[in-house]
Amino acid sequence: MIKMIKNLLIFIIILLFSHSGYADVTKGYMNCTIKSQNITQIKDGKTNVFNGYKGDYLQVGDSLKLEYAFYYNDNEIYFKMSNKKRTFIFNIGDLVKGETRLDAKGMIFLVTKSYGINSEIRLTKNFIIFRDSATFNRYYKDDWMGITGGTTRTNNSVNNETISWDCKHSGNSTLTDLYDSLKRYLDASN
Repeated sequence: MIKMIKNLLIFIIILLFSHSGYADVTKGYMNCTIKSQNITQIKDGKTNVFNGYKGDYLQVGDSLKLEYAFYYNDNEIYFKMSNKKRTFIFNIGDLVKGETRLDAKGMIFLVTKSYGINSEIRLTKNFIIFRDSATFNRYYKDDWMGITGGTTRTNNSVNNETISWDCKHSGNSTLTDLYDSLKRYLDASN
């Protein structure tokens, strides 16, 4: 009986320590505050420029949470910024093998696929670029600044919105941890 319990205990210990040694999930978040907001609208051939929207919409001074996660075993990554008023999904999807790579200067090129659509992220320890929609840059330790933008169309106007952000990390994990996890993933894939 004691031998059986001892063997069971050894089996459980081996099972617990048999994974790859990397964290299965690297995730964290930053609190980002809107520093400026500019909207350019062209309607009926005339251009108007605004400092923001009226009503219950994002305003200068509002804060959103920028969440990110990399699920190592599932090859999945996401970046999402949200509060009660609005959600920006910069990227969510599975890493595309063969297209996700690390260059000689340490830049990670991530290509993800979600619902048949490919997206691209470029990431170093000091900046992150989401294709054409957002760029964030480290400016002090784990403090980041960024610009997001996008163009929308209605029946009679075209609008371009640009928002500048100041972001501060909260919690234990940082974007450096995310970069390191992705680099280990890429090193193991090659």
